[in-house]
Amino acid sequence: MQTWILSVRPAPESGLPSVDVCVRARAESTVADLARALGRHLAPAQHDLSLVPTDGGQPWPADRPLSECGLRTGDLVDVVQAPTAWRTRPGGPTRSRAVLRVVDGPDRGRRVRVGAAQATIGRAPGCTLQLSDPLVSQRHARIDLGPRPVVHDEGSANGTTVAQVPVAATAVDWGTTVRLGATTVAVERGDVVEADQPVSVFRPPRFGDPLRDEVLEAPAPPTKHRPTPLPWAMLLLPMVMGLAIMLRSPGPYALIYMLAWPVVGGLGYWQQRRAAERNFADELRDWRVDLDALLSELDDHAVA
Repeated sequence: MQTWILSVRPAPESGLPSVDVCVRARAESTVADLARALGRHLAPAQHDLSLVPTDGGQPWPADRPLSECGLRTGDLVDVVQAPTAWRTRPGGPTRSRAVLRVVDGPDRGRRVRVGAAQATIGRAPGCTLQLSDPLVSQRHARIDLGPRPVVHDEGSANGTTVAQVPVAATAVDWGTTVRLGATTVAVERGDVVEADQPVSVFRPPRFGDPLRDEVLEAPAPPTKHRPTPLPWAMLLLPMVMGLAIMLRSPGPYALIYMLAWPVVGGLGYWQQRRAAERNFADELRDWRVDLDALLSELDDHAVA
């Protein structure tokens, strides 16, 4: 008799709770026996309920022996409610190319048998191995299942590592663990053994222009110059001289000389200040244009 301790997670729409169960199976026990036992355990009031384990969203064949399912203590098993016709449905071949097993992370214990030549890992619903780890991208990695698995990073935000080395596309041995975010997945050999075949040349994925490793200097903002003080001494001197002329020989020309010089000097001072303010405004506008161009360049590289 075989014994496993499993974490069973029903589909959310079933309304059933997740539980840990101890499964004791005889040598002739099948998936159908396990599905009926899980149904009785989680929903005793529903006598005909069968909760069948799934791989990548596909129910296990009812007639598959449990001894061939690759169960291990600590596995996380997703189950769905199966119709009555599932029990008599032909199981078809049970051979798989690989088994993806989560050995560390939020989904620890979960595993998926892969029969296709390619498997995807990520948080997106369409992935072969769907994870709940927030550090994993929607479509994080792809594994080509040939004579040796080839792990590809699909442009993920946090990268994919093998033996603590970041990888873009690399062949690994069976049993190797792959790190994605906070999750570690073991790539184990399935039932199908393929002979070595020529493989294509793999290259890292390209995402636009390569990033430049350089230091960009931000333009310095313009400095507003302090205004020149009003030349009071130069303005008062003509007035004093004009007053002296009027006292010696009064006349309209002395009055005009005394008043016109301060007016002309004040207008000249005001014109200089206006010109300085216009120059500062032009320099400030040019600086903002240069700064916006630099920020746009950084944004373009960040998106790439």
